[in-house]
Amino acid sequence: YLKEADQKGMSVEAACQSWPVILNGKYQHLEDWCNFMQVEINKAVQKDTWELFYDFVSQVGNDFNNYNEDGAW
Repeated sequence: YLKEADQKGMSVEAACQSWPVILNGKYQHLEDWCNFMQVEINKAVQKDTWELFYDFVSQVGNDFNNYNEDGAW
C-alpha cells in the first residue's frame, strides 16, 4: 500500500515514516536503523527487507540477546 504502483519497492523515506507506526515503540534502535538506511543504502526498500526487518525486530529484540551471527540476517 505504501509503494507507487509502478515501483518494485518503496522509498526509504516512506519506510522510515511507516516503521514507527507499525512497530509502535517495539524497537528502540529504529532511528539508528532509519539513519543507516538513508545514508548507507539510500535506495528502494524491497519486500524482502521490509518483511525480514519485522522478523528481526520480533525475534532478536532491543537487547540483541537472541542474535545469532550465523543466522540468515
